[in-house]
Amino acid sequence: MSEPWNEREVRARTALDVLDFLVGTFRVSGEAHGEPFTGTATGRRILGGTWLEARERTGDHEELCLYRLEPGIEQVVVEQLTSPGWRVRYGVLPLQGGGVHWVPAQLGPRVRLVPCAGGYTAEVTFPGDTAPAVVARYALLPENEGGSRSDGGS
Repeated sequence: MSEPWNEREVRARTALDVLDFLVGTFRVSGEAHGEPFTGTATGRRILGGTWLEARERTGDHEELCLYRLEPGIEQVVVEQLTSPGWRVRYGVLPLQGGGVHWVPAQLGPRVRLVPCAGGYTAEVTFPGDTAPAVVARYALLPENEGGSRSDGGS
C-alpha cells in the first residue's frame, strides 16, 4: 500500500528546508571565466511548498532551477534549464556547515551554494579544473528580508 498523500507532501516540503536560503529576491554579482557580471535572481516555494523555483538572469545568461524531493530515492534533485535550450538534472546533497552541492550524474560542473550573511554564494567548478570558474554573491534585497519561505500550501 502506498503512503498517504499528505505524508508525502510533508516530507517533500521538509526536504527542501535546507534550501530556504535561496528564497527571496537577490542582486547578483560575480566573475565568470575572469569576466565580471551582475544580474538578479529570485527563489520561491511553489506548489504547496513542495517545489522550489530559482530563476536567474545575468547578462545574456538565463536560468531556471526546479528543486524537489525525488520519489523512490528520497533525495532532493534539481532540474536546471538554461538558455539556449540546455537541461540537466543533478542530485543535491547538504554540505557540512550549511549549504548544498550539486552532484553531477555525468561529467558536469560541480556547483556549491552556501548561505552567508545577507544572502548566499555560488561556486561552479568545471571538470578538470581545480578552482571555480564562476564565483557569485547573491545579496538579498532589503524588501525581502523576513519574507515567506512557502507559498502557504498545506
